[in-house]
Amino acid sequence: MMPLSRFLLLTICAISLHTAAVYGQGKPAADVLIPTDFSALRQHEADMQKLFTFNYFSPKIYDTLMTLDSVQRYNQNRINYLADSICRADTKKRTEASKAFVPKLVQALKTPQSFYYTFDSLKARGMSVLYPPDNSFRIITWAVPQNKYTGTYTYEYYGAIQYNSPELKLTGLVDKSADMPSPDFKITTSDEWFGALYYNITQVSRLDTTYYILFGWDGHNDRSTKKLADALYFANGKAYFGAPIFEVPKDNKLAIKKRFILEYKEGAVVSLNFDTEQNMILFDQLSDDEDGKTTNKKKKTTGTAFNLVPEGNYSGLQFRDGLWRYVPTVMRATLHSAPIVNPVLGEGRKAHKAPKAKKPKKK
Repeated sequence: MMPLSRFLLLTICAISLHTAAVYGQGKPAADVLIPTDFSALRQHEADMQKLFTFNYFSPKIYDTLMTLDSVQRYNQNRINYLADSICRADTKKRTEASKAFVPKLVQALKTPQSFYYTFDSLKARGMSVLYPPDNSFRIITWAVPQNKYTGTYTYEYYGAIQYNSPELKLTGLVDKSADMPSPDFKITTSDEWFGALYYNITQVSRLDTTYYILFGWDGHNDRSTKKLADALYFANGKAYFGAPIFEVPKDNKLAIKKRFILEYKEGAVVSLNFDTEQNMILFDQLSDDEDGKTTNKKKKTTGTAFNLVPEGNYSGLQFRDGLWRYVPTVMRATLHSAPIVNPVLGEGRKAHKAPKAKKPKKK
């Protein structure tokens, strides 16, 4: 009979070998990298960081990262705003730096097992790196502020999908959001991506297709901001964005949309995210800004997206029968115990009943 100590040692070795063989199916971690690869990627990251700091700080992106809603906001690391804000550049230099950043990123991703390297210092400067629950890929996005005229601005978005495979497999994303009419009803490819800075991801299945729901921020312009829930799926070796799975309000009716977009007044803090406790997408209900109604009465801006702000209530989307179905009103805070419906009475006691109203006497 095998001694217990030897049996335990062999068991531990077997578990270790099995873990090494299947690693990558769980959460990514830089620990799986061999030291030489780890060192090489750190050097790549340091080189990219010099280019990337240009990119991050418009105050609007900073404020967004500091107020990310529900799941993400509590995990967001504090960022040294003042130190990096001096790295702002004019529009031309920002664009040039972002274009120079792309080949350096690709070069870094060619390093063996780079899929598990999280680029933490770049994430702290506004680059988003998200993994879905099944860990089959990761999506990397970032935003570049564009100053069109004095006092006005918009954003360009860059991104790539890296697949969890032994050899580097990468899909670049080309932002076409500025030239996309009715994006709510359009399915697009990676070559005509509705660009956004993604801050969360979840996944659902419908029939034989897995949809990865991406929650993104679009700075849009100096008058309004957008948040969106987009659907990413893969078919015939290609990535597609948008799917007819969002049942949401449109003109006081419910309509099926390919992606769900909230547009609201610039500077407002609006929530749109997946809530794990309630297992649904929660978002702010929007209404006209009362100050805007008074200030802009002559300009007739009431009812327009750039005058919408949160009203304090929340709606939701719950995944049922293959659709994200609209729930008009949702409690944001989850109760940890059920409310007491009937009064708890001691033995022999009865609940007090309100007295009945007396009928008026007939004269």
